[in-house]
Amino acid sequence: MKRQTTYLGWLLIAALFFGAADDGLAKQKNKKKKDKKSQQSETTERSATGESSAADEAPPPRVVRDVDKRLLAFDTSAARSLLSGENLDSNVHLQIADGRVLAQEGNLSRAVERLSKAATAAGDDPAPLVYLGEAHFRARNYGAARDAYSKAEQRANAVLDRSSKDAEALYYLGMAQQGLEKYDQAIQSFEKARGAGLTDARIPFQIGVTQVFQKSWPAAVDNLTRAVDMDSGIAYAYYYRGLAADGIGRKDLMVNDFDRFLFMAPNAPEAEQVKRLLGGL
Repeated sequence: MKRQTTYLGWLLIAALFFGAADDGLAKQKNKKKKDKKSQQSETTERSATGESSAADEAPPPRVVRDVDKRLLAFDTSAARSLLSGENLDSNVHLQIADGRVLAQEGNLSRAVERLSKAATAAGDDPAPLVYLGEAHFRARNYGAARDAYSKAEQRANAVLDRSSKDAEALYYLGMAQQGLEKYDQAIQSFEKARGAGLTDARIPFQIGVTQVFQKSWPAAVDNLTRAVDMDSGIAYAYYYRGLAADGIGRKDLMVNDFDRFLFMAPNAPEAEQVKRLLGGL
């Protein structure tokens, strides 16, 4: 997700044994039947009312996680290659991944179309709406971007009303709040996601990005350094840390990070402006 800054243009989831256990086993079987009927009843009710849950969807295929890593590294061609043999219409997570790849390829109109359809099919999952907001923002459709982020915020809160420690919902709540420029709330949501068990590099990365938007330069450098230490393959971690490094007068770190960003993401929308910035030193 990208934002305009002083320096650059627009940015950026008991066994029973023997004897008297027979009676307990029968009760357990009866309970399972009741639970299954109850679950089926809930699903039927949601379908009748048009409400569905992200938990009802098939889980993300392994390829989706691999695509995510390639996108973070701005290795767009590898991300596209990973999807080339997949039936993209068979799973909503594949549709979301395809929309994200389209956006990184610069095909923003198709990305918006793909992500809009995925958002409709994804029940109460806020993720496709967050990525839809990003695609609209890159296309400079700022009103549509804000609408997508607002809907993502509503969906995430609806999930959290049922399960307050849903780490992915907390993460995407933070992303939506970041897009809505609710920066303090976004940081709180990312911290809650970490407390709920989401401990990968996405958390310090997104906190650091949010702090760049706040111009909290030293804190941003610290969190983006944590992100890089956890995962050196996040291209935009170097871009944002370069901005933050410039903010605290660390020209050496800024140059190194911008050079690394250009090496990883030479075709990124920010690349030309980064080159001009470096050329002016």
